[in-house]
Amino acid sequence: VEVGGPRAVADVFNRLGAKASKATLTQIEQLDQELAASIKEMMFTFEDIVDLDGASVREILKMVDKNDLMLALKSSADELKEKFYANMSQRAKDAFIEEMQFLGAVKMKEVEGAQRRIVDAVQALAEQGVLQLGESEEMVE
Repeated sequence: VEVGGPRAVADVFNRLGAKASKATLTQIEQLDQELAASIKEMMFTFEDIVDLDGASVREILKMVDKNDLMLALKSSADELKEKFYANMSQRAKDAFIEEMQFLGAVKMKEVEGAQRRIVDAVQALAEQGVLQLGESEEMVE
């Protein structure tokens, strides 16, 4: 059984919050760029989008390329597909599903590339403060 490693660090960083994890990751990057890159890759995955709220998913829908999203969802779980569909208008959802069916077979490499681009977009939105990744902070009104 493997204990620790980049996966454990990525899990801790996801719970830590954006500012603290970014500062620590910058420190790691100065010492070992390969390690920092592997931690970044593991910090937020395409499948983690299912845990985001509807407003965050709508922001993602506004930002990402529709064709990338079709490719990315090609091999995804139904739960994740439904998360995106639930945040589209009925007309947009029907058109999206129809177009997705016409895609046919695609290379896994293309799917993974599209997922990576969407994860990069999600991380960019998180850095801008548009959406919250990981544990959400307590809100007070």
